[in-house]
Order: sequence, then C-alpha cells, then structure tokens
Amino acid sequence: MRPMFYLTKIRLLQAAIVIAALVPIGGGLAGVVMGDPSTNPFDDSHHRYLSGLLLGIGLTFWYCAKHLHRCRQLFLHLCYIVMLAGGMRLLGAIVLNIFTLPIVLTLVMELLVTPLLCIATARFIPRSAMQAS
Repeated sequence: MRPMFYLTKIRLLQAAIVIAALVPIGGGLAGVVMGDPSTNPFDDSHHRYLSGLLLGIGLTFWYCAKHLHRCRQLFLHLCYIVMLAGGMRLLGAIVLNIFTLPIVLTLVMELLVTPLLCIATARFIPRSAMQAS
C-alpha cells in the first residue's frame, strides 16, 4: 500500500466521520436547547438528558475522527453503542408499526452509515497503529 494512497483513504474516512457526526450533534443540541415541551417536566428532563448523551456521542465521534489512530478502539465502541441503539429503535418501529420519515432516516444513520464507518475504520486503521501512536 502506498503511503499517499493510505493517507488519502484515512483523510476521506475522517471527513466522513466528521460529516456523519453532524447528525447526533445537531439532534442532541436541538433536544437539549428546545427540550420536549409537549410532555410533563419529568419527561422533558429525561428528553434533555438523552439529547445530552446524543450530543456527547457526536462530539466524541469528532474527537475520534481527529485522533483516529489513537482512538480506534473508542471509535469502534461508540459505533457498537449506536448500532445497538439503532437495533432497539428498529425493534420498536416494527412492534409499533411506525416507519415515519424521521425514524427511517435515523435508522439509515444508525444501521447503515455507522456500520460502514465502523468497518472502514477497522479495516484501514490497524490495531498496531494504536500501540505505535
């Protein structure tokens, strides 16, 4: 593998991660700021808490993108968490038969985009890179 080609692949992967992380960052920030006024105060508080977790996951994805060689394992674990949550969202959508556009779009991010980024990272960033950094 040529070094220049390898660096180009890594830069493209980092860019894809940064762009994809805009979704949880934007959604999390919106949920924290706006809350869920249609519910009672407890549910609104819970909504803001979960939105804060989403925001934190997105910001951590950004951090990992910048330091992908050092944060390979953390990035992969975050991907696993997102994919698990996406699987639970899919289960809920199947049980309740609710496949609205927002649900489908989030499922695409959680169960298609995230696994692709996870696979690319596992393939392009070798484990040995973690010890070398």
